[in-house]
Amino acid sequence: MKDKIVNIVSDKRIIISIFLLLAVFASIQSLTGTTTFFEGGIEYNKYNNYTIFEKSFQHLKNNQDLYILYPEEHWDLYKYTPSYLESSVYCLTGSVYFYGIY
Repeated sequence: MKDKIVNIVSDKRIIISIFLLLAVFASIQSLTGTTTFFEGGIEYNKYNNYTIFEKSFQHLKNNQDLYILYPEEHWDLYKYTPSYLESSVYCLTGSVYFYGIY
């Protein structure tokens, strides 16, 4: 029994087939699923995180409050600091620097 499981897990064709089936299933699900929904007469999309980050940049650029609810744009609150991107870039450059040293 154990050898049978090891043979299945180590067979590349089966692994690739599983990944392909999962990709096809995810594609069909995203194509057939609804991409928008209505709440309170306002149409929202299902990819809300992208919308929040996109609109938060616009709000920051226009010197608007990032942390209030904008129900006409998205249905959730922005929960990150404006320096979130800065800290990510800082960590990335630090790791690249230390990788170059060692």
